[in-house]
Amino acid sequence: MRWMAGFGGLCQTREKGLRGSFSRFVVWGMFNAIASKHDRRWRDLLVWIVLAAGLTPIFWLTDLDIRAAGVFFQRGHLDGPWFMERAGWVQMFYYAPPVLVGALLLAVVWGFVVGTLRPEARRWRGAAAFLLITLILGPGVLVNAVFKDHWGRPRPKHITEFDGTQTYRPPLLKGEAGTAKSFPAGHPSVAFAYAAVFLLLRPKRPRLAWVVFAFSTLIGVGMGAARMAAGGHFLSDVLWSALLTWWAAWFAYYFIVRVEREPSSLLGSEADRRAERWKNLAMAAGVLVLVAGVLLATPTNKRSALNWPVTVSPPEAVLLVAPGAQVRVRVAGAETLPALGLRQSIQGFGLPGNHLKVRTDPLEPVATWKYTGLARGYYTELENTLEVTVRSGLRPKLQLQVGPGGRVVLEGAAAELSVEADVPVVREAEAPAGSGAAD
Repeated sequence: MRWMAGFGGLCQTREKGLRGSFSRFVVWGMFNAIASKHDRRWRDLLVWIVLAAGLTPIFWLTDLDIRAAGVFFQRGHLDGPWFMERAGWVQMFYYAPPVLVGALLLAVVWGFVVGTLRPEARRWRGAAAFLLITLILGPGVLVNAVFKDHWGRPRPKHITEFDGTQTYRPPLLKGEAGTAKSFPAGHPSVAFAYAAVFLLLRPKRPRLAWVVFAFSTLIGVGMGAARMAAGGHFLSDVLWSALLTWWAAWFAYYFIVRVEREPSSLLGSEADRRAERWKNLAMAAGVLVLVAGVLLATPTNKRSALNWPVTVSPPEAVLLVAPGAQVRVRVAGAETLPALGLRQSIQGFGLPGNHLKVRTDPLEPVATWKYTGLARGYYTELENTLEVTVRSGLRPKLQLQVGPGGRVVLEGAAAELSVEADVPVVREAEAPAGSGAAD
């Protein structure tokens, strides 16, 4: 065995003294034992363990998560505290996952078809199955279904350090399931899933494999930075998005499909036609499941802004209907501002075609203005916010209908307004004060 050769080499150097020999033997033996072709899987796993065990404690021992998120936060900014949320590069990465998944799906279909029609290319079916399983197991099951939907870690925009109401939780510390979906980051996992292509190329084309790995990591980091800029994820969420997805690719490669050891035996022998048909159906079902997952994960980011006309007398009362919205009411002192301003945004994931439907109506007999903002469509995750700005000196009566899941907060002087709501109204003195983020 190679580790024994390493030990023999160390014994031959005993004239240099025994100092450090044992540690050298351990390191030499361990790395030689796992460096052979057949033990490459354990070398890959060791790298994963070192990354996970070496980087995760940093976020427990320091405030790196808060500081990294704070780079994108500026309280009082005209474009909102997460002022880069609408930047072009942020939006580009926000809508990128379906494109990346679609490219891998095309590769899966191509490999499956070629491997079926050409017996000499049968190994491509195994490669296609590996890509498909990595996408389903990594971004689909581990990142989103297992952790993201059930871990309960608040997003940066929801914690008290950034004017939210929840408490920061370090990575791997589980919260209450269903209350928050920060851990891990879902968007970057799609880019990190291209590590599967790296594993396929590495045995015969290592240079190209490393180019693919570097490119996918760069795109994943960019997507993670974009989600951080929107207050959607912490730096540690992005790290664990990569770790979980890479582990899924590693596990699928060596233990499910076993591409490197059995590249052409995944789908059974030619003689077993019945098993062949079932496996073909399983492959097709996997593609359909992934397509459905992509459709349900279509990003939605819609906004609406309305200002009361300066030339029209302000209404005596305003009825705001925004089911499920997180409403913040503030008073602005500038006389040049409109009497009333409304900014609503919906952000989340769901089926294509989801949109924000806005309607305004005058009501009688009292001079009432009705605003209705509805998130239309089917959503797997939705964040609905409505910002109401009233010009200083005006006292319109505000009526809010937000329903279950909605919340109403009055900031500063807005606490003096006449406000009625179908949920408890939180005045600024009752809301947790934000701290720890620079203005």
